[in-house]
Order: sequence, then structure tokens, then C-alpha cells
Amino acid sequence: MFDGFWHVLGHRIWVVGALPAVNPGDRVVPYKVKLNRRMSWLCLLTFVQMVGCLQAVRAQTPRIAIITELSGPNAAIGDECRAGAEVAGRYLAPKTEPVELVYGDSQDEVRVAVSEFNRFAADPRVLAVVVSRSKTAIPLNPLSARSSIALFATAAHPALLSGNPIALRAYLNARVEGEFLARHAFRLGYKRIAMVTVEDEWNQSFSEAFQTELERLGGSIVLKESIQPSVVDMRSFVGRIRPLSPDAVFVNLQVSQAGPFIKRLREAGVTARLLSNYWVQKEDVTAAAGHAAVEGVLFGEVDSDSPKYLEMFRNDFPQARSTAAAYICYVAVAAAIETIGRIEGTLTRESVAQSVKEVQSIRLMDGNLKVIDREIQFPMRLYQLQQGKRSLAPASSLSANDDAG
Repeated sequence: MFDGFWHVLGHRIWVVGALPAVNPGDRVVPYKVKLNRRMSWLCLLTFVQMVGCLQAVRAQTPRIAIITELSGPNAAIGDECRAGAEVAGRYLAPKTEPVELVYGDSQDEVRVAVSEFNRFAADPRVLAVVVSRSKTAIPLNPLSARSSIALFATAAHPALLSGNPIALRAYLNARVEGEFLARHAFRLGYKRIAMVTVEDEWNQSFSEAFQTELERLGGSIVLKESIQPSVVDMRSFVGRIRPLSPDAVFVNLQVSQAGPFIKRLREAGVTARLLSNYWVQKEDVTAAAGHAAVEGVLFGEVDSDSPKYLEMFRNDFPQARSTAAAYICYVAVAAAIETIGRIEGTLTRESVAQSVKEVQSIRLMDGNLKVIDREIQFPMRLYQLQQGKRSLAPASSLSANDDAG
């Protein structure tokens, strides 16, 4: 063993240093060795090759792929997701270890989402995939597990994490959402509720959890209807609700349906309080229903009022409004960045997949969010629409874990 340094002089290399003492008190022996020309060139060539390899590795910037609905009926949600993802990529990725965000358009179709995932899987630089919505996330589970590409899903379906040990939920479990809204409804005196749900993985699991919790507390579902995503004529459903005089109506529909349904409901004279999912605040819904029709609608949502995040979002997207969809994708990309950044050794899909299983918190601009059993723990708030805008509801102090009974 020796401790020294290399010195290039002319066409020769000198190795200069000192042999370390073996025992305390031993004399340190200096040395100076001149390599011959052949060995000098061989050493230089080796050094150049090592530098070239390091530069090549650094040139392969790791990629995080985001698959969301950039076109189709829910394209507005995809645009919001992309904006949130960009904020995370710009402000949370280490400057010394950057990541590149690449996008795929699921068109809100499972077949297209699978095709986009396979396209990214063929790119060795893609180390993680962020995907939005349960509808498209769950079918990607086996592909994620087989390819060792970690999946960060902004999906609520309770079955998301089963069967794929390298998936992480970057959203609320639908069970938490349903229980949260049911507890608030019961606490506010809405105990007899009519429920209309679109046939979608997230909406259905949300409604099931809502019904289970409401009935546990002593309430009842007086009407339970399922609507296919393609249905636009809501008159028959509205006609079945009015004679029941429910305390409230839970409108758990997609963006394109919620507005027309609420409008029909009010036109038919149904004055019951309305409950909904967080999509109800979107401009497409309020425009279709009318501001008066959606006045007072209650919905639960992830608490996204994070000052530093909002400041950066408004700085980068001054014409846009930060929504829950944007914030959730911001957190999902932050989780992928955090997971990749924890790796000290070789950066591979396998090492990222292993890191997913070990991550316990996600670093954000406004603090950390805990991760328990691969589920990010989001705080929730109860909101209502007033003059077409979201505001905190009177019972918003009830937390996601409080019991109304």
C-alpha cells in the first residue's frame, strides 16, 4: 500500500509519495518512481477512458415518465397534472443530479396507457413511471412488476398496491375519501342520501366506502344508481330522486356529466344539499350547471394550500389555477425524485424499485409528507362552492380520522 500522487512531466509520468508507517514510530519512507514511456502512455490512456466513462454515465440523465390524459374527455385534468409535475421537476430535483420528465398521453384509455408504458419501458433511461387515475394505473401493475419500473400512481382504488410491491400510492385511498365525506355529511345532519355514481374504478370505490361508513354511523342510502360514462341524458335518474326527498344527493360523476346532471336536478325542483367529488369545482362543471345550481356543494379534497408550492406554481403558470390534480402530480413526481435520490450506489431500475419499498417520507417545498406502507399520507379538508369558487366549509375542522358518531 502507498499514498502518493501522479505527476506528468514531458512524456513520462512520475509517481511521488511516501510509504506509510507500519508501526508507530517507524520512519516514513519517501519515494519517487519514474515510469517508462510505454507504461506512461498506458496509464494516461486508462485515465482518459475512465473520465470518458464517467462523462457518458452523467450524460444519461435519468428519466421519469408521466402518463396522464393529455387528450380526451378529461384532458383538463391531464393539463393540470402536467403543470404540477413541472413544478416538482424544476424545484425539487437536485441541480447536481437532474432528472428529465417525459410525457405520455393515455387519452383516458387503458389500451393507450399500456402502449405508452411499453414505449417508456423500451427506453433504459426511464427509471420510474407516474400514472394518473385508477382506471389506467391498475392495468399497469403487472407491467411495472415485470419490468422492474417503479410505479407512482395518483390513484385511489384500494386494490392499487396489491400484487405489485414496487407501486406507491401518491393519492388518498378511496376508502379514506369515502369515509371522510360520509362522516362530514352525517355530522351536518344529512342522513338520508341519494347516490349517483359513474361506472369508473375510482368513483365506484369512493361511493362504496361512503355508503359503508354512512350506514355504520346510522345513516342510509335511499337511492343508489350507476351511470355509464357515455350517458348524457340524466332525466330518468333525476325523476327517481325527487319523490324520495333525500337530505342530500351525492353526485359522484365525471366532469362531462356532473354539470348537466346538477342542472337537471335543480330544474326538477330538487333542493337537497349536494355532495360531490372534487371534480365538481372545475369550470366545465360550473359552466354547464350554472353557478346558482352548484352553490353550496360540499366535497372533500387533499389540502393543497402550501404557500411555497403555490408561489412557484403561480410564477411558472400565471394563467392557470393550481388544483388538487396539479398538486397530487407535483407530490407524485416529488416522490419519484425522492426515491431516486436516496440511492447511493448504481442507479438502475432495480435499485429504484428497491428504494420504493424503503421510502418513509417525501420532501416537498413546504415540508414532508409521511409514507406508510407505500401510501403517502395526505391531510384532507372539507370545501364548498360559493359563487363558483372553492372555500372552506364550516365543518372543515373535522379531520380524516375523526369519528362523527
